[in-house]
Amino acid sequence: MRKACVACRKQKVRCQENEDDPSAPCKRCRRRKDSSSGKIIHRTVCVRTLTVSSIRIIRQGGLGLTRRWEGTKMMDVTDWPADSVIKPICMLQGLIEEPIVVNVRKFTPTDGDVTSRPYNYQGSQKSVPLEPYCLASIHDTANYFSGYLSRTAVDGLKEAAHKSGPLVRDTYAMIHEHAVKLMGRVDYGLETGRVKEKEFFLTVIKLVWCMRHTTGSVWLGGKEKLGMEVPQEEGYPLQNPWTGENEVMLPRMIVAQFDSIQNERILPSLLKRVLTELESYLSSCKDEWFTMYLAVFMLLHEISVASQDRYRWACDHQQKARYGGGKYASLGMYVENFQKASHPLLAYWHYYKVDELDSVDWNALGKTKKLKHLEPNQVEFMRKSMLMLRDEEKHIPNPPACWEHELFFVSHMFKQKWDVGYQTFNFMDE
Repeated sequence: MRKACVACRKQKVRCQENEDDPSAPCKRCRRRKDSSSGKIIHRTVCVRTLTVSSIRIIRQGGLGLTRRWEGTKMMDVTDWPADSVIKPICMLQGLIEEPIVVNVRKFTPTDGDVTSRPYNYQGSQKSVPLEPYCLASIHDTANYFSGYLSRTAVDGLKEAAHKSGPLVRDTYAMIHEHAVKLMGRVDYGLETGRVKEKEFFLTVIKLVWCMRHTTGSVWLGGKEKLGMEVPQEEGYPLQNPWTGENEVMLPRMIVAQFDSIQNERILPSLLKRVLTELESYLSSCKDEWFTMYLAVFMLLHEISVASQDRYRWACDHQQKARYGGGKYASLGMYVENFQKASHPLLAYWHYYKVDELDSVDWNALGKTKKLKHLEPNQVEFMRKSMLMLRDEEKHIPNPPACWEHELFFVSHMFKQKWDVGYQTFNFMDE
């Protein structure tokens, strides 16, 4: 049984495929496409895909840094030596200047605990020894980290976009402005009808901010280095992006435990809420168009960010597979699932948005269905975004390198025939 297309699913009618060509638009979509009726609002491409709420992009496997637990199970490490004391550390990863401050303590390594970080330099395998430290309490840290994400997300995403191109940088500046405006209007009682919209938008921002913290490398900021010196060897792979100086890597057990916190405690609940509510919003005809545009943009852009980060990691670790294979197969399959999530996101977005962004006459918005209801600054932002995209998308390479370009997935938000030739990474093709 083939999936129903998005248009038929949203209108709750039976999706009848073309008997002569099952890959062609279904019968109802064909009639809508050929109709000249002005009453037809959704003239979208016929796409059969998963629902948005059924997207699954949580990575199940761990990072292979310990054998004390399976996958990403949240567990404390409790075999501490007698002289082990709790120490506060500051963690940074080049996103914002405010550190993540957590309590850690030394533990006694057992077989399977990774206590070094290998890297390759000019064909030679090298390794950095790291002290065996773990979180003093993984559950206390999880509660703290969730609060940290909520507190820093709105400002943090804007700050973290400073190295991106004009379209992404301007969009995250607008995301910040829109979030602040929504909070102000709702919290001061000016628009009480937008409480759910505000809460949804802030949850999307927190979700994306949490995902961003699964990328890149973390180092020890502040004075506490846990007894480790800053390596000075040529080819050492961890530099502070702000200063260019080498930094002390985070002990591997702490990396493993934070991976568990993100994939077990924080991301699942955020994803379930965001995807369920997003599907509901994208199935309605209400006035949250601009909020939905920014939300879908963030999610699609994050697919590119994750793909680029996994590709960097695979190159650093000399993986033959593009995003990791062998004992790291879960990383490659995670990227496959994340990229596949773009299909329902784009399909539902194009059903919802109605107006064709790549052919809008910005001087005659009165003829549009939804854009005409935007605020003047939002209209100007969308017009400039379209111009920037046309200029920047020229630099998007062909597959497979396109998947790591920050505009590959979001660029399809603007294309009327977005599904033509559209392909994402397939782990089994490697």
